[in-house]
Amino acid sequence: MEPDPAKPYKPSLGFVACLTSIVIFLLVISLPFSYSQNDRDRAKARSCASNMRQIGLGMLQYMQDNDEQFPARQYTGKDGENVTWRVAIYPYIKSLTVFRCPSNPVAPGPTVLASQEIKDSDFVRSYAVNSTSDDAGCFGPFSGKFPKGFPFAMADSPSSLALVVESTAAYCDFNVLEPNIFRHPTNPHSLTGYLYCGHKSMTNVLFCDGHVKPKKPTDLLGTAAFGGNPWTTDGAPFSAADQAKATSVIEYSAKQYQ
Repeated sequence: MEPDPAKPYKPSLGFVACLTSIVIFLLVISLPFSYSQNDRDRAKARSCASNMRQIGLGMLQYMQDNDEQFPARQYTGKDGENVTWRVAIYPYIKSLTVFRCPSNPVAPGPTVLASQEIKDSDFVRSYAVNSTSDDAGCFGPFSGKFPKGFPFAMADSPSSLALVVESTAAYCDFNVLEPNIFRHPTNPHSLTGYLYCGHKSMTNVLFCDGHVKPKKPTDLLGTAAFGGNPWTTDGAPFSAADQAKATSVIEYSAKQYQ
């Protein structure tokens, strides 16, 4: 049937939809790569923060079942296996992916259990609890001072006490006063590492009250100028010697992402 020249041409809906898709595609591929990369980086940072919030919820549920105490950093189980805080809260989370920051360069690893029973070796390097401790009486909530778990009521300021931080070391904990361990490069054959600050030179921190916030490394120096000490359960400042150790660890970490 010949088209009627007296009637205006109206494209079909299918044609319009196809043309629209082509235009959108051309616009997308014409965007600068830097914008696309920035967008992906922001998405990964948000995913990491979401992971830490879920870890915080797992901690909270654990506390509700265990006399308002956080899990211990680690202990030896009845069969001699190493039971860490990650193993302890896994039943409340039931996902290995939650324990993996998508930006952390040493985080890739298995996302399914190697066996029916969860073990600490099933987790990748990404998140570590604050186990800060020294001989002068400075203690984090997961230090050896609390072998049965840190009581929530003992936190002087839960909203400013660091509970979980990002790390590239192959440990379930992070001690900012151990520069011999936490201010070194990391590789598949090394247990050492540093505070991960790869979200546009920021690092996500889960605090004792459950909120997560991105922080500049310098915000975690533990001095009055930066709002007090996030590494100690009572907020007490470090001694001059310990402050020098913490500063060396944090400044080394920051330099990895400048």
